[in-house]
Amino acid sequence: MKRKLLLLTVFTFGLKIMVHAQGVWENQNATKFIYSFERTAGNPGNGLPTFASGASAVQSIASNGGPAAFLPFPSSGFAKINFPANSAASTTFDGTGANTKLVYKTAATNGSTGPLYDGYSKVALYENTETSAVTSISFTLKPNATTASGRLFLVFGNTPTGTPDGNNIYSGADFLEYWTNGQSVFGGLKFDFYTGAFPGWGYRKSGLGDYGFQEIVYDENFTSQTGTPLTKDVENAFEIYCNNFSGPVNYVRNSTSYTVAAGAYHLWVNGNQKAIISGGVPNYNFPAASGENTANAAINSISLIGDLNSNDLNITVSNIEMAYVATTTLPVTFSAFSGERQAKGVRLNFATSSEQNNSHFEILRSSDNSNFESIGKVDGKGTAAQYSFYDAEPHEGYNYYQLRQVDKNGKSSLFDKVVAVSTSLAKSDIAIISLANNQLTYSVSANKTSNAVMKITDVTGRTVATHQLSLQKGVNVNSVALPQTSGVYVLTAFSDGAAKSIKFIK
Repeated sequence: MKRKLLLLTVFTFGLKIMVHAQGVWENQNATKFIYSFERTAGNPGNGLPTFASGASAVQSIASNGGPAAFLPFPSSGFAKINFPANSAASTTFDGTGANTKLVYKTAATNGSTGPLYDGYSKVALYENTETSAVTSISFTLKPNATTASGRLFLVFGNTPTGTPDGNNIYSGADFLEYWTNGQSVFGGLKFDFYTGAFPGWGYRKSGLGDYGFQEIVYDENFTSQTGTPLTKDVENAFEIYCNNFSGPVNYVRNSTSYTVAAGAYHLWVNGNQKAIISGGVPNYNFPAASGENTANAAINSISLIGDLNSNDLNITVSNIEMAYVATTTLPVTFSAFSGERQAKGVRLNFATSSEQNNSHFEILRSSDNSNFESIGKVDGKGTAAQYSFYDAEPHEGYNYYQLRQVDKNGKSSLFDKVVAVSTSLAKSDIAIISLANNQLTYSVSANKTSNAVMKITDVTGRTVATHQLSLQKGVNVNSVALPQTSGVYVLTAFSDGAAKSIKFIK
């Protein structure tokens, strides 16, 4: 049974982005962005035990080399806390050393009432330079509550480097205003707590009610694939694999390879992959927020936002990590591959929508769709481009073609699409021999023994005659009766996927 969504009033949470994500991107960069709440001698923060809401709105911003703030500064970008006035929001730390966690009690006010929706509280990391358009985010989230109701948003996306502070959902003081600024949100999750039990959840979809989130399910048992990914009193381990690149990318998790579609992300919680279920069919590619994201922009920001915490809802966070694929190693993405038979050979056409570190393409051909050999090479252009290759000596019958892309460092990969082109009809193909007494005599040339269908159509495309032939290698002569009506007709021969037509007048 689906419950009515309630707003989040008071909760404490600890967010932990894990130091070692369980999945690894193909070509993942050797260095990672790691954020710890541990206060060290070199990164002590301001030493205060608690940061809390007051009579007016308050914020604390930490940046590498900047003045001391409540949170330790990150290795790149900014860490920020923003609380509205009189909201009862607060943050403090739990644990010591590398086990330090952030405890966050969100606003008790309703964020949707103010002109800037300033009832929301926010903790955010943004403008991280150690990320790219292909970035994974891992963290743990532990909610504790007995009777509280509330709401928590977790959003991730891009903050342009060097932009003024306060201009988007991560660095700004408000919340809803920036949902539709078009440049901030790649994806997001929403959790609704019902009197301290059974959080429902949704993903950011845009253009819908309830702040643009699409609710997935309300599941009291947390056992179904569509069930909430947030379990009470457990450090829920999240992994989010974001692909804001123009083509699909892969990561390996527990020796299994997974493909994230362009403009999508995968979500794992406690080792289980989550999905959107439609008609009983799971879709593991959560779509990027519609109209709120710039394609190919780095996923460099994450924010935790909440309001309407009713009582004792608590959530705990630690060790933040982002791993990424450097832009220069992102793969070549094919957007098209096709082939067509021409008078003396086969023309192949293919195109890329993106190229990085690309040296060239090898053209592979097979007569049996099994044993391929290289028949040529096309140099890469280094950017999205269209390519062509002409095979002047195809095999008789079907020819199967595949592309191998080769990086500048020698690494290669096969494009999984295979193009088949038939050359069963010879270059002379079809000819009219005679036309008399409503009888058409024609010849068809074939490179091998095969079956053919002959069809005659009028100028409107209506079929007026059709018959089958068993072609022998060489020239085949045959006759067919024509309709009484005079006019323009087309004779077409179909054999092994190839077709050849000739026009005649009766």
